[in-house]
Amino acid sequence: MTAAGRVCTRSCMFQRDRYLVVNADLLLAVFSEQKGGTRMMIDIARDEGIQVLIVPPVSEQGQRDGSVEYGDGKAC
Repeated sequence: MTAAGRVCTRSCMFQRDRYLVVNADLLLAVFSEQKGGTRMMIDIARDEGIQVLIVPPVSEQGQRDGSVEYGDGKAC
């Protein structure tokens, strides 16, 4: 078990997420193109050479808002 700290803070959550990303073989992210933690983790994964698979969120109507994007920038 790895602990980022004794008290959970915003910084602690970022450290936890970064630890998970840099120790992964693949990052699967549901991402809506907005700035925030998910965007930061995608950028970190790409910087570390970790494959990223982005799945667009499902709209309220139950439709995908876009296509699936692979780490190489290709969509399907």
